[in-house]
Amino acid sequence: MGDPRDPRPRLRHRGLLRTYSGHIEDTLLRLKDDGLVPDVRVEVRGMAHPPTEAHYLVNDTTALTAHLHPRRTVVTDRSDGTLMRVRELHGEDRFFVTVRDRRAGPAEEELYSRMLHSFEAYWQEGRDVLGEDGGERIPEPRQAGGAPHGPARPPY
Repeated sequence: MGDPRDPRPRLRHRGLLRTYSGHIEDTLLRLKDDGLVPDVRVEVRGMAHPPTEAHYLVNDTTALTAHLHPRRTVVTDRSDGTLMRVRELHGEDRFFVTVRDRRAGPAEEELYSRMLHSFEAYWQEGRDVLGEDGGERIPEPRQAGGAPHGPARPPY
């Protein structure tokens, strides 16, 4: 960042997280509304240090892992149109997928169990090193019922 005291990159990051996690939640809620999944929960966890991987657990059946790489880029601040230099971690949309379903054999079940354990151990280690809260949860809970499906506009 050009100026570490500038709050705009952090606000942009929070807005992106809210937008994309909201979109994921809305998509999953549609599946629940259609009776295709029994329950939906979206939780985004953050830590005070840069991660090297992104982990996603979907309906206790699919584990996705992406390795993140740092890059520098220039983005436009929506609030005033100015350009900001930011450093971000980028996953290049390459995921390692581990699937667990009723057809899974012992090898697939073991691999999924290891992925789940790795996921939870990552957050526990963060809490142990960074303190009990380990960071912050983003975004705030969305109100249930009556909300239209689709991503929300970020507040930046």
